Amino acid sequence: MLNESIIVEVNKARLNGYHTVLLSGSYEYLLNSIGKYLEFDSVIGTRIYFKEDKFDLSRELEVASGESKLRRINEKFESINWNESLAYADSYSDIHILKAVGQPVAVNPDTKLKVIADEMKWRII
Repeated sequence: MLNESIIVEVNKARLNGYHTVLLSGSYEYLLNSIGKYLEFDSVIGTRIYFKEDKFDLSRELEVASGESKLRRINEKFESINWNESLAYADSYSDIHILKAVGQPVAVNPDTKLKVIADEMKWRII
């Protein structure tokens, strides 16, 4: 189920000129449909490769998780104003992204992220 408050937040950000990115450890192949439906500008997820319409076992998955999410964003975009950027996350595994942006928001955070969000005085939804 999609979190309606986050959809509203992302729509506001888009209206305010932000480039919106759906970043998740889920398979990019599936995320593209969700991103299109929710009108995200870009989608970054775990890359799964196909060859002749079959899963290509010769290529390793490019999992989007932890620090690799930050790396994947940097690879996709030439320049990023991190201080002006927003990020929404629900898991401690996204701490690298939240610490990189000027406007971190914890969304229904797991226990570990909630502790840090409280300590850092980050916004919590």
